[in-house]
Amino acid sequence: MSAEQSCKATHGSCHGPTERELEKSGWFDQEGGIVVTINPEARVSAVRVGPSLRLTNNRAAIRVPVNIINRGLVTAPLRAVLLDPERNLVDVSLPAGPLSGALNESRELEIRPAVSGPLDITIAFEISPEGGDLAGRDRVHILVRRER
Repeated sequence: MSAEQSCKATHGSCHGPTERELEKSGWFDQEGGIVVTINPEARVSAVRVGPSLRLTNNRAAIRVPVNIINRGLVTAPLRAVLLDPERNLVDVSLPAGPLSGALNESRELEIRPAVSGPLDITIAFEISPEGGDLAGRDRVHILVRRER
C-alpha cells in the first residue's frame, strides 16, 4: 500500500486544507504562521499565512507557529535552514526530532535576529539535506525587525 493509499484509508483524503480554510480554522493567531506540506513522495512545500513582518525587542526570539500537513506520513526529522545572505545576522531553529507520522502536527520556529533593524530572511524546510525543491516551493520569506 502506497503512502497516499494509506493516507486515504486512514483519513479519507490526502488533500490538506487551503490557506483560507487554515485562516478560518483558528490554527493561527493574528500573527499568522507557516504551513509545511509533505507530499506522498516526501517532497516539501511551504507557504506563509498572514503578515510577513515579525517584530521583537532586545534579544527575544520571534516564535512562529509551523503547521505540518504530512501527506506522506513521514517520520524523519523536518529541518529549517536559513538561506543566504543573512546567515550570520539571524539564527533560526525548529525543534529537533522526527515527525510523528500523523497527518497533522505542529511545531514552533524560533527566529533570533542578532542585529537591530529589518532583515529579509528566506527559510527552506527539508526532510533530507541532499537537496530542496528545485522550484523553490520549500521556501518562505519573512521580514523580521529587532527593535533596540
